[in-house]
Amino acid sequence: MESALDAVLVRRHPGGCEALLGPERAVPELPVQRRFPVSEPPQAEHLGIVTAADAANEPRILAFGRLLGAAGGLEYVLGRAIERQFGISHAMFEVLLLLGRAGRPLSMREISQARVLTTGGATRLVDRMQTDGLVLREIHRADRRIHLVALTEVGEKTAVHAARVHAANVQRYMLDALPAAERDTVVEGLAALSRSAGAVLPQMP
Repeated sequence: MESALDAVLVRRHPGGCEALLGPERAVPELPVQRRFPVSEPPQAEHLGIVTAADAANEPRILAFGRLLGAAGGLEYVLGRAIERQFGISHAMFEVLLLLGRAGRPLSMREISQARVLTTGGATRLVDRMQTDGLVLREIHRADRRIHLVALTEVGEKTAVHAARVHAANVQRYMLDALPAAERDTVVEGLAALSRSAGAVLPQMP
C-alpha cells in the first residue's frame, strides 16, 4: 500500500522512492499523530480512576488542588495588600526577601532558579526593580560576564516595612485559619514540600 511519503516522493521523483533512496532502503509508514497523545498506564496503576468524576475526586489530586487553590488565593490577597501600600508586586517582594535571606548579592541565575523563572523573566523583573531603586546591578569581580543583584538602601527599607505588614497578614489569613495545635505541623509540612520540590526542580534556562 502506498504511504503518504511514497506518494509525495513519486510525484516529485518519477523514478519512485527507490530512485531517490536506493533499493536497499524502505520508506517507513508515517505514524498517525494524535493531537493529544495519551499514554495508558499499566492496569495496576489505574488507581480506580475510570471516569472524569473519579479523576476529580481522587484524594491526592484533591489535596494538591486545595494546596494550589489556597496558595493562589493567599498570594492574591496578601500580594494586593503589599502592592497597595508599597507599590511593589509580590514577585518583587519575594526577590527582596531572597536577597535579604542570602545576605549577599545574587546572580541572575540564582534568582531565576529560586523564583522558578526563566533567566529572561528574572531579568525583566530585576529591570523593573532597578528602575524603582530597589536593587542595583554589580559586575562579578572574578567573572565580568556575571551580573550580581544587590539590595539598595531603599530596597532594604522597603523589605522591612513590607515584611511587617506581610507577617501580620500571614498570621491573619493563613495561620489563624488553622487550629492552634496544628500550626507548627502545617508549617513544618510546607517546609518539607518546599525542600522536596526544590530537589527535583530542573535548572531554569
